[in-house]
Amino acid sequence: VCSSDLRKVFRGLVLASAAFAGWLSPWSENIVGLFLGNAYALAGPVLSIMLLYPVFQTIAQIDGVTLLAKGETRAYTAVSAIFMLVSVPVTYFVQAPPNAHPLGGFGGGAIGMAIKMVCLALLSASAQSWVVARKNAWKFDWGFPFVAISATLFLGYTARSIMALVWHIPSGGFLTLFPSFALFTLMYGTGLSLWIWRFPRLIGMEGSEIHQMADGLLR
Repeated sequence: VCSSDLRKVFRGLVLASAAFAGWLSPWSENIVGLFLGNAYALAGPVLSIMLLYPVFQTIAQIDGVTLLAKGETRAYTAVSAIFMLVSVPVTYFVQAPPNAHPLGGFGGGAIGMAIKMVCLALLSASAQSWVVARKNAWKFDWGFPFVAISATLFLGYTARSIMALVWHIPSGGFLTLFPSFALFTLMYGTGLSLWIWRFPRLIGMEGSEIHQMADGLLR
């Protein structure tokens, strides 16, 4: 595995998982209401947070496979074990009520658990990425996940806001929601495609490579 190949895989898959979050996050309340009923509509923010979890799981899977492929089983086991052990007490303090004895917690509930899972996934994935970069004398690409998440969420919420100005977004069943969701998906997909075309390094490619790929698809 060389640095350039891993960079393409890393950026491409991370952007794909971030694009999924940016696509569904603006509709989290609608999705919860559609599948669980309006009584659970307040769980929308929990779903929005948890949609970020696959982004960091993607990073962890890529880096974990890279470490195992290079025979760095000790480093992989050490990072995994540390964060598994840390997760238990952190879960307690997030979930325990403030008046619990002998140690009180934050009583975070569902949203607290979602934040905890995403934050620990972020730290674990970053630790694995740092180990991979250090073991191979590669640049630690720590900032890209935040760029991908910020870009896709901005694009998603912007597309929904623009669409809401020109199209009424109904609350109800799938058939009433589908037309507005389909229009949003078209806007979001177009914007994301233009963004990747303008900034091909978002998927780890150079401009010449993406132009060559486009020419091959159009032939």
